[in-house]
Amino acid sequence: MILNGNQLQELLSRGEDEELEFKDRIRQPSLLARLVAGFANASGGMIIVGIREPSQVVGCDPSLLQRVYDAALAQLEPPPQTELEFVTVGGKQLGVITVQRSSNLVLSSGGAFVRQEERTVAMPASHIAALFTQKAEVSVQDINSLAEAVTRQTAIILELQQDLNKANSLRGRAVEWVISGIVGAILGQLVSCLAN
Repeated sequence: MILNGNQLQELLSRGEDEELEFKDRIRQPSLLARLVAGFANASGGMIIVGIREPSQVVGCDPSLLQRVYDAALAQLEPPPQTELEFVTVGGKQLGVITVQRSSNLVLSSGGAFVRQEERTVAMPASHIAALFTQKAEVSVQDINSLAEAVTRQTAIILELQQDLNKANSLRGRAVEWVISGIVGAILGQLVSCLAN
């Protein structure tokens, strides 16, 4: 779907909603993967890159967006139906990513996401369970995708816990060093006062 200037102005005046997201830029594939998964797990939609809210066209770097888009798709399981197109509006390039609604649960490397109003949020467990119970038959692909996502999430949680433990231990040591320094300075002052 190639947008013309009038269609873009109509979308800008509509603003973000459950089927439309504006980004001035996207540099992290994980962010784009979450957005795409969120749209695919809802009713589909469009991400327009090169728009600074509320409605300023700032443009985007097409080669950078293409790389981020390709990397984001590699983080999705199963990959949803998407399309990336570039359109020039007012002399500036915009990236238009169209995402089709998926009949399967689409998971990103960061987890399960869904679009709600103008936000992409973590999909609640009850929503995931409802998706599987609505299906007459759960596919092996769905089960494998969910199992892989749980495994990835577990690894991420473990890594974050290790990072937190390291940060806490360094913070604990730093506080200990500061307290030791203060106590040492006070004792040094007391000894020098007693010596005089």
